[in-house]
Amino acid sequence: QTHVLPGLRAAARSVRRHLDRGLALANVAPQPAAGALPLNPAQLILQGLCAAVLPVLRPPCAVAGTDKEGGAAAGGKRCEEASAAAAAAAAATVAEMSPLEAMRDKYVSIVTTASLPWMTGTAVNPLLRAAYLSQALDKTISLVIPWVSKADQSRLFPNGATFETPDEQEVFIRKWLSSRIDFEPNIKITFYAGKYSELFGSIMAVGDLTSYIPDEEADFAVLEEPEHLNWYHHGRRFSDKFNHTVGVVHTNYLDYVRRGEQGGEVRKEFLRHVNEWVVRAAGIDKIIKLSDAVQSFPRSETCFVHGVSPVFLEVGRKIAQLASDTASAPVGMIHPSSGFVPAAASSSSSSSSARAKESEPSFEFAKQCYFIGKAVWGKGYSELIDLMAEQGASVPVDVFGHGADFDAIKSESERRQLQLKFHGARDHSDQSIHDYKVFINPSTSDVVATTSAEALAMGKFVICAKHPSNEFFAQFPNCLIYTTPEEFKQCLNHALSSTPNPLREEDLRKLSWEDATQRLLRVASSPSDNVPPPRKLVDKAVEAAMYNSYNALIGFEPVRRAFGAEAFSKETLPNVLDVSKYDLPPEARRQDDSKHRKRREPRPIDSILSAFQSASLGDPVRAPSSPESPTTLMSESLESLSVPPPPMPRQNSYNAAPKPPVLLHSMHMMFARRAPFAPLGQSAGAYGSSNKGILNMSPVPRLPVLELPTSCAAEYRGDF
Repeated sequence: QTHVLPGLRAAARSVRRHLDRGLALANVAPQPAAGALPLNPAQLILQGLCAAVLPVLRPPCAVAGTDKEGGAAAGGKRCEEASAAAAAAAAATVAEMSPLEAMRDKYVSIVTTASLPWMTGTAVNPLLRAAYLSQALDKTISLVIPWVSKADQSRLFPNGATFETPDEQEVFIRKWLSSRIDFEPNIKITFYAGKYSELFGSIMAVGDLTSYIPDEEADFAVLEEPEHLNWYHHGRRFSDKFNHTVGVVHTNYLDYVRRGEQGGEVRKEFLRHVNEWVVRAAGIDKIIKLSDAVQSFPRSETCFVHGVSPVFLEVGRKIAQLASDTASAPVGMIHPSSGFVPAAASSSSSSSSARAKESEPSFEFAKQCYFIGKAVWGKGYSELIDLMAEQGASVPVDVFGHGADFDAIKSESERRQLQLKFHGARDHSDQSIHDYKVFINPSTSDVVATTSAEALAMGKFVICAKHPSNEFFAQFPNCLIYTTPEEFKQCLNHALSSTPNPLREEDLRKLSWEDATQRLLRVASSPSDNVPPPRKLVDKAVEAAMYNSYNALIGFEPVRRAFGAEAFSKETLPNVLDVSKYDLPPEARRQDDSKHRKRREPRPIDSILSAFQSASLGDPVRAPSSPESPTTLMSESLESLSVPPPPMPRQNSYNAAPKPPVLLHSMHMMFARRAPFAPLGQSAGAYGSSNKGILNMSPVPRLPVLELPTSCAAEYRGDF
């Protein structure tokens, strides 16, 4: 009475107070410190429980005295004060936690839309993000990537690379990753079934993506290209599956649609509304835009959360060191580096000595201009050809890339007589590209060009257009921005006649994946907005309605096909290798679709209902005792009519489920005015009344379609 009961009352008040705060979605609670995770209802309730239980377990809360009532009141007051103090301390502790510390006890899953060896940003960047998150959090990170059929592999992967199994592709991915980083990542790779869409030029998921992640690991999810992942998603809502979801927008699909053949602006606006619909329907907590080149979403923030592989950063450091050594080295000394030579060493010793007295030696690259990009018109090739055509044919540019429009781009370049030399697909990891000095990237369709970040990290000049996708790069001294063709010419002349500035260590840190990972955690954990609680509740109700409506709409097969989805791609495949069936025509695919449907397990109530239906309808035929019984019963009943028994259909997932006899009888009377196996001139009604055993037995397979005798064809042609 002096300690326990007052403590329990204080505990009840504390729990109620924190529960109310939790139900208010943490808006009444003090705002956490900058960069800390917002308190969710579960954390608030846990704080209340801790603050309530601790005073009960601590004797100092008891008050010494002989007056039980007074002592109880004083003890309760002191316990309540201790509870409040403990709750405040717990709240301050959670608020002061860094985003990194707050994420250490969470399961993290990264879901993306592409996989290596397809060298695209949505395949490379999520893989590196998973690796550096595993290093920062010191835990296993799940990476969920698509598996496509061999036909799609040969279409997407360079040099005709194909894999027989996901395990083979995983070996390739891990080997590629080990060549880009200097530590051992802790990544678990999971494949989901995907199909390449010619309409979007991207891989679309087959089935429910959320089914590939166990529920016990569904905690924190990073959805790479959230609008892409939810276009045809028919299944569990991502916000219902995960406790916290973050979407990273990679691709400017609006610009791709706008560049279409006709009606580009109309399709752009339509896609804008669809993107907002599906993202809100998914209930994503935070949207991270890599740049303002993409459309705005609710709860979105702009931040560049990608980095550059340490391999390219090391190249930049090496070039900076060589440039520093060149400035202090004796004239004529050539540094032992492939492709990089000091300017003073490129001429004869006498002329170089005289020139060195007039000016300090400078650092030079062995090659000049180049461009890297997937060979499709939307990746900057149109702008590149137009800009180089205005410069004349005096500046050669080496082009590296492969894609669907490769032949058309090459033909257009030859028609305009430009000095564009096409070398096929390569990336910055190729040793031959390290020698170039000027990277030209006129593309305005990218959200953020990974190739531009890699070129800057390697100490090169980067010439790019004034565009939101290049705002992050504008802070670096070697990035040259232009707005008109005249300014492009000035930038090109300046780059060709000068030497890039050596990168500072601060610049290299901004481009690193370590810094990008910290930016991701900071933005993902920051409060989305300051919307009052009533408005949040309304928004959540609206988004739930948007999900239910879109999920019902996109689950309708004709609607899916009308919007460009692959035929019969709604069901989740039991094995990702079964995705090869989507290489077949839709007709053949549907015939093969039965083996991918889930079979309904027999329930105990089925046998009871079957017996009840047979007894209530006065069925004189014995109840079937085995799966073959319906066939036997049908054959025995037909023998009484002296008609050869029809061939019974194969028991598969389409016709194995039992059907109520009354419903079967109604369907039979609706679609057949005469029984297909009744004697000529006998109606279905008379046939049914005299042969109740056929119509009333349960379970019953689908009635077979029989080939009629030639003499009956004319009479029955109008009925079937």
